[in-house]
Amino acid sequence: MTRILFIGSSAAHPEHLTSARKKGYSLAVLKEIVTHYDREHFDDCITVKNLCTVEEVIATLKKFHIQKAIDGILTQFEPYVPLVAYVGNSFNIPSYSLKAATASRNKLVMKQTWQQHHLATARFCAIRSEKDLYSAEKQLGFPYLLKPFTGAKSR
Repeated sequence: MTRILFIGSSAAHPEHLTSARKKGYSLAVLKEIVTHYDREHFDDCITVKNLCTVEEVIATLKKFHIQKAIDGILTQFEPYVPLVAYVGNSFNIPSYSLKAATASRNKLVMKQTWQQHHLATARFCAIRSEKDLYSAEKQLGFPYLLKPFTGAKSR
């Protein structure tokens, strides 16, 4: 059976899990605290003390992977995207590269990449100082949207 590992995911809204189950997938979750929702919706619940400690995650998953092979890996949470890449690459599970995962979390790098590949994107510029703010006003005009380079939900 194909097993999908969700890193840091939640079963509180199980629609995506129900869809995967209907397709015959076995579901596992790796997180710091397992809830009753998790136990209800995942076949396997794996805990670690700290998802930010890559060594702990790899050691824990190595034990699990020996007993139950992991075929796919994903997350619902943007901060764990690099971890998904690291785990995928460590266990030869199809995933994206760590470089791509890191770049995808930086809005400026993504915009520049799209631009280099002639993909449609809104006009933009980097603002690192008050002076840049005035330059952006002249370059972009109003209205414009100001976002930080990194962070989930543009925080």
